[in-house]
Amino acid sequence: MNKSTTFKKAHELAKSVHVAGDCYRVTFGAALKIVIAESKVPKTVVNVSVNAWKKGGNHRLYFKVLNVADTRFGTTFDDEIGYIDVKNGEVKFSFHPFTTVNQEMVVNALNAKIAHLKATDDEDWDIKYITNTTLKIEAI
Repeated sequence: MNKSTTFKKAHELAKSVHVAGDCYRVTFGAALKIVIAESKVPKTVVNVSVNAWKKGGNHRLYFKVLNVADTRFGTTFDDEIGYIDVKNGEVKFSFHPFTTVNQEMVVNALNAKIAHLKATDDEDWDIKYITNTTLKIEAI
């Protein structure tokens, strides 16, 4: 994160919590410290695989978080987290407590992938382009 972005985020945070009558410089200073501290926290990249499934009029995209660490057993596993029904728009996810992503993160990453595909593909975009793909998501 560069200084410009850092200061913009700090101003955004300061304005959201600033109370009339308080010193904005003090509020901004505290916000700046928070933003800098958050930017230094290492982010973990989580890989989420996407697979399409079609059968008998159904069409779904299934999602799986790859290599989820299970501290109880000291192992990793692939966590099947849910699906999106392409035909009716139904979104169904369930996450284990030790999975570091949530539904919003998965949907945002999928939308970004689709937007990227639409922007880089001159032909008509099709759901097949995200079948067997992996979304990289920065986890909290």
